[in-house]
Amino acid sequence: MKNFYMRFAACIMATVMYCSLQPISMPIVSTPEQVWDLFTTTPEALQQQTQDAIEQAALALQAIIDIPTEERTFDNTCRALDSLTFGSSLLLVQNVSRILLNTHPDEALRAAAQENKARIERYLIDIWSNAELYQAVVDYDTQHDAALLSSEERYYLHKALHRFKTSGAHLPETERMHVHNLLQEIGQLCATFSNAVMQDTRYFTATAQELDGVAESFLENLPRSTPETYKIVCTYPNYAQILSFCTVAQTRKRMYEIFNNRAYPANETVLEQIILKRHQLAQVLGYQTFAHLDIADQMAQTPEHVEAFLERLLVCSQKKALAEFAAYVQYLPKELVYEDGTVDGWNTMFARTAYIKNQYAFDQQEFAAYVALDTTVERMLGIYEDFFSLRMHIEDNQGAWHKDVKLISVRDRQSDVLLGHIILDLVPREKKFGHFWTMPVIPALPHATPAVPAVVAIIGNFPNCLTLDFGGGIGGIVTLFHELGHAFHELLSATKLASSAGMNVPLDFIEMPSNTLERFVWQPATLKRIGKHMHTGNEMPDELIAQALSLESSLTGNFMLKLINGGLFALHLFGAPTEHTIATLYQEIGGRVYPHIRNNELDHFYASFGHLVDMYFTKYYGYAWSSVLAYDLFSKIQQDGFLDAGVGKRYRDQVIAAGGSAHPQNLLTNFIGRSPNEEAFFKAMGFENE
Repeated sequence: MKNFYMRFAACIMATVMYCSLQPISMPIVSTPEQVWDLFTTTPEALQQQTQDAIEQAALALQAIIDIPTEERTFDNTCRALDSLTFGSSLLLVQNVSRILLNTHPDEALRAAAQENKARIERYLIDIWSNAELYQAVVDYDTQHDAALLSSEERYYLHKALHRFKTSGAHLPETERMHVHNLLQEIGQLCATFSNAVMQDTRYFTATAQELDGVAESFLENLPRSTPETYKIVCTYPNYAQILSFCTVAQTRKRMYEIFNNRAYPANETVLEQIILKRHQLAQVLGYQTFAHLDIADQMAQTPEHVEAFLERLLVCSQKKALAEFAAYVQYLPKELVYEDGTVDGWNTMFARTAYIKNQYAFDQQEFAAYVALDTTVERMLGIYEDFFSLRMHIEDNQGAWHKDVKLISVRDRQSDVLLGHIILDLVPREKKFGHFWTMPVIPALPHATPAVPAVVAIIGNFPNCLTLDFGGGIGGIVTLFHELGHAFHELLSATKLASSAGMNVPLDFIEMPSNTLERFVWQPATLKRIGKHMHTGNEMPDELIAQALSLESSLTGNFMLKLINGGLFALHLFGAPTEHTIATLYQEIGGRVYPHIRNNELDHFYASFGHLVDMYFTKYYGYAWSSVLAYDLFSKIQQDGFLDAGVGKRYRDQVIAAGGSAHPQNLLTNFIGRSPNEEAFFKAMGFENE
């Protein structure tokens, strides 16, 4: 088999030897074989690939530093830095390692991926903490003529200088090394946290009687512990199915408590250390709290602005959520409702499901029979083909790390140019990442010479038939549309700098494109097109479609409370130090956001709340923030023509293709024709705009 990495490394080394100032470029991946070659490796080979990438990066880094001040240009300093950090083998090996760590069935390869991913992350901290490299960029910044730069280049320079300063590169040596060491320690602690969640394989067993009410198709796919019992592992599909449909309250309680105690108590101690060290980091860098440091370069800018946004949203959401609760709690047996009117957390989804079935005559299991995972993916792709003017094809998966993994090639319909590939690993299995996640592998660089097609992976844990997930639910058809929204954000990017490509945007904007494509689910034309019965092939009946769409705003209060609760918890966890323990803060915020749900001292969900340590940190509020923006943008799409190819092209060109090359506010204003507002969001949510 061809060794893709050896060819790539040889090409990179030749480039460096030929001219050390020339930017490093990503490999051209144009065939399924080349996609799978990226992941066909061994622990030893992965270690060598990491070593080669770091050595090549060190040469490129030194080449930037060595340029005389008077000879600095954007290309030999800033573009070279952009290529080093976002367009080189360093990023490629890191991305591949992340995917192998979270998906590959071989334990030895996962361990190697974990080690090498951490090694590259440590080296990237070294780069952004490098005082000489920072000075090189400052020297260029002080002498260049800003009028000669494009808007993307000016925006990049602003972001790069901020990144250096939040890494301590501008500080005197003692403080700089203190920041460097803190960043390294925090990175290791975050990796420990994430690995503990990944390695937590707890489960429980149950008989068919104890699983009464769940779908037969769900039971058929569960592993057996004994001939009489099923093995229930902690995946989101299992959690959603049992808490929504199982009629046995004790089984729901077991699922709830096991799921919400993953990686506890070990991760509580790890999280305490992360909180402490992040606060120390913020203090050294001159920020009041880590929340202030973390949000400084976001759309929201300050934690005070975020808190005001969440608190205002809480008033509207809670009013509607309590009305929803009053309606669905009636469907619980009276013995499951406490005297004060509260209920336990493991009974809310079951009550909501019963309410929806009786009040709206909507049966989730009937709906799911029309939305089988494999066929739904194909029909969804057809919708996106029309909207974005694309051609997509399911390719050969020979060479993939698992037989269930699929590969989609994506081409522009007009030019037939290959835009990239989407890897789909959608089916749950043991030792695999248990949530839903879209991960770039190679950024889209259509303006490079030659052009670089993107590679992006969607990692999910979907059931074989998809429910209509809403009101805070995940793992159904809305989640699938959401993750594909992230993938197209990557694939359709057309920036000139690698660090601007795709999802390299502020975290409180990153969910906007995916939330926009979620809105496709709530259109009659979408459900008519994708809904085919898994056995008969019949189209989804108009009556069932109408019932599904009538649910759009039925549980929006509960949905927003989930986002607000997570947003406030993350914000305060990394805010000013308090006497609160993690557990008491979690219980206090949960009790205020959910007054109708009884606090459970056995609930330690924060021990597996991966957003706290991986990328989002204090920015979990971004899901709610992005939702407001997405509803406004989608209202413009509806106004101009839902599924109209011309509208899709304009959205693609003006918003998606821009990636992180401009401030999100500018992109939205340009597309909508005015500054974004909350009107469409409040209307769709059914809230009173208070």
